[in-house]
This record gives sequence, structure tokens and C-alpha cells, in this order.
Amino acid sequence: MTPLEFVFWQSLASAALPLFLLLPSARLSPPLRHALLLALLALALVPINGLSPATYLRSVFDDLALTTSLALLLGTVVRLGWMARPPEAQLTLLLWLFAGMAVVLYPAALGLTFVDPYRLGFAPRLLLAGVGLLSLGLLWQRHYLGCLLLSVATLGFVLQLKGSTNYWDYLIDPALATFCMGVLLRRHARRFIPSRYRSA
Repeated sequence: MTPLEFVFWQSLASAALPLFLLLPSARLSPPLRHALLLALLALALVPINGLSPATYLRSVFDDLALTTSLALLLGTVVRLGWMARPPEAQLTLLLWLFAGMAVVLYPAALGLTFVDPYRLGFAPRLLLAGVGLLSLGLLWQRHYLGCLLLSVATLGFVLQLKGSTNYWDYLIDPALATFCMGVLLRRHARRFIPSRYRSA
């Protein structure tokens, strides 16, 4: 697959798959789920004032990280019933992993720290070594999903599938960071809510 072909398919998926996962499609029968997905993919290609939704979203939000694209694809596969949902412990570990990356990366992008980890992504030998060790650790723990996400991001960087030459842009993006941190905050919010305000 050439970079241009990859950009086309990633843009299409980025426009259609989030909607498919946000809509209550799990309540539909399997044939209707498949029909809904095909309809969303088709709508993402329909030009509006000369610009399709897929192209418009890419122009506004740029390309998603490969980890985000793969997570959307896997979520869609699970929703369609083609694959079992991964164990909750593995999903929770991934939430913490990418939330941790966001905490390391994005405060510097906002000028809140003196060290800029994003610059490491342009000559990422150290970063590649760290992700490689992390992938081996996940593989050792039989966390195949986490290993797959990191490996696909690394392979995409090596092949330069995205327009960016920074390794971080293949590992994480603001959408994935916001989702992971939002889910973790929601899960742990009860600890900070006084008991008298909690619902029974």
C-alpha cells in the first residue's frame, strides 16, 4: 500500500468508524450493523460543496495516530461480532499506557515544561528502544493487543505512511489522549465525590 492509498483509507475510517462506535449500533441485528457501517462509509465519501466529510475532517484534525486508527478498527470488528472483546484488564492497561504518554508529551507542547519530548520523535533511537522494550514486556505478559498497537505504529513510522516524520505522531494524538484520560477520570471520579452526593 502506498502512502497516498493509506491516507485515503485512514481518512475514510476516521470519518466513519467513530460514528459507528458512538451510535447505539450494538442494539441492532448483525445484518443491520453491517448495513449501517457500509452506509456511514459511503456517506463519508459523498462530496458536500466539493469536499467529502472524510477529506474535510482530515483537513481540520490532521491524520490520526496509527494506534488510534487501529483501535477504531478493532472496536468496529468487536462491534460487528467478528472478534471477542479483549479482557478488561488489558483495556485498562492500555488506557493508562496512552494516558501516560499524553502526560509526558502534551504539557511540553503547551509550554508548561522546559524539556520537549516531542523533539525526540524526529531522531527517535532512544524512543524506539523504549517502545521496543515496552512491546517485549507486553508480549511477555501476553498482552498481544498492546504489543500489536505499538508494533503497527512503529512499522508505520518506518514505512513513513503518514505525512509526519515524527514518531510520536504515529503513537498518540489528542483524540486518543483525551479519550483515555476521560475514561480514567470518569472511572475514578467517585473517589472525589462526597458520599452524600453519590447515587444509591
